[in-house]
Amino acid sequence: MGKRGPKPKHHLGEGTINRAGYHRIWRDGRYVMAHRWAWEQAHGPIPDDHDIHHIDGDPLNNDLANLQLVDKVTHKRIHSGCELRDGEWWKPCGQCGEFKRVGPDDWYISKEGWPLYGRCRPCHIRVVVESKRARRLRKLRAVDDAAER
Repeated sequence: MGKRGPKPKHHLGEGTINRAGYHRIWRDGRYVMAHRWAWEQAHGPIPDDHDIHHIDGDPLNNDLANLQLVDKVTHKRIHSGCELRDGEWWKPCGQCGEFKRVGPDDWYISKEGWPLYGRCRPCHIRVVVESKRARRLRKLRAVDDAAER
């Protein structure tokens, strides 16, 4: 029995469950993620710029029919609440909640291709402007307080 209960038995072998809920198995003198090992046994090595996605969202369901090879940007979009509509990705803004097309018109985009800051461009600009105004007010108040002394 392990620290968190009995060691899970799986068709890929015994192993452990990590904190994120993924099954790890002992292979070639080290622990490996069971879903990655299962994919590699059936399809060969996973390219560096790709991940294995659990289609049903269950990290313990490592059946090959439930595993999908996707590029890292697509995998990140799937897990960040994005939706694929008519071949285009749409993402909800963390500030206003509105879904907007993923692209430089509505989001600040990283070099890797995903939206930055978790909020759309208009919300980000509003937050930055409000933060700048608040900093300016704090600075003016500090100057006024120092002048009064």
